[in-house]
Amino acid sequence: MPPTIEVDPIHTRRVPLEAKNHQTGLARLQFSRPNEKTVANRPIKNRINSDVASFACHKPIVLRTSPTPNSIMTNSPDPFFEPYDRQQIAYGDTPAPGVQSIIELTNTGAAEKHEAVDLGAGAGRDSIALALAGYQVTAVDLSERGLERVLQRAAAANVGDLVSTRMADVRDFEFDPGRYSAIIATTVLDHIPAEDAVDLWQQIIGSLAEGGFISVEVHTTEDPGSELPPGCHSDAPRSETAGAVVNYFPPSRLALWATDPAANLRILRYEERLEWDYTHGPEHLHGKATLLAVRQGTFPEWYGQPPAFPRQTDSMGCPLDPLGNTPDQKHRGIG
Repeated sequence: MPPTIEVDPIHTRRVPLEAKNHQTGLARLQFSRPNEKTVANRPIKNRINSDVASFACHKPIVLRTSPTPNSIMTNSPDPFFEPYDRQQIAYGDTPAPGVQSIIELTNTGAAEKHEAVDLGAGAGRDSIALALAGYQVTAVDLSERGLERVLQRAAAANVGDLVSTRMADVRDFEFDPGRYSAIIATTVLDHIPAEDAVDLWQQIIGSLAEGGFISVEVHTTEDPGSELPPGCHSDAPRSETAGAVVNYFPPSRLALWATDPAANLRILRYEERLEWDYTHGPEHLHGKATLLAVRQGTFPEWYGQPPAFPRQTDSMGCPLDPLGNTPDQKHRGIG
């Protein structure tokens, strides 16, 4: 049975608490801190909202309801047309770190077929990397121009036969249970309202195959584009596409989803961080949460990202002894 997750509407940018009852441009909110002794004993689904309250400001804050001043987002059918139409395509061609880890952990030379779905694929940086590693990839996005660039990039990389596209809202995509060996959701759960993100998450975990990987990235309330603290108090530059983010994740929310027993996942890596972005537009700061997880009971040869204590080997991949010799060298008396 899919996990039941309660959603706090104040983290959905277009429907902030109190703002729903005001026709004016601004809404002022006052938050109070919950009783910490009672919060710890509440069920996860109820504790999420309490954790939000404990994180919020203890002074009134003003919600920004106008678009980001430097935003290039429009109400056109393809609001990302301009960034994906550039000669230097927005977001570059380097895959997300979680996607790179999946590639390194996957034995794509095995006989079984590996299928991946890239949700919110954009111009395809993750899709192309997976295809180059041998995955059969379905790239899903609302941007027609972005998907055109996906196919162009796939052809240029000689993996056109491994990449197909689907122009669709990710909320309308039909997931087959247990189908995908890899599911990628790089900044997509934060581009839809919070209630829809919960539904999409449940679809994602339901369609993951045994032994499959999930890589997820979301913008958090640390992001300068957030209307909640600490991001709302940041003077750092915001992304030109910040207007497309409607659901900034509060601390640990993505981790709570992944650790819900009903999700049946094992976390390999979870991190909340700040990062400077130079892949599109002027330099800007992001607050991000990243998740790399596998099906519960799956144990890939994972040493961390980057690897913390991998085995020492020579240039041929042979293990070394404490003196730096391979077993073959010791046998022949070399070293």
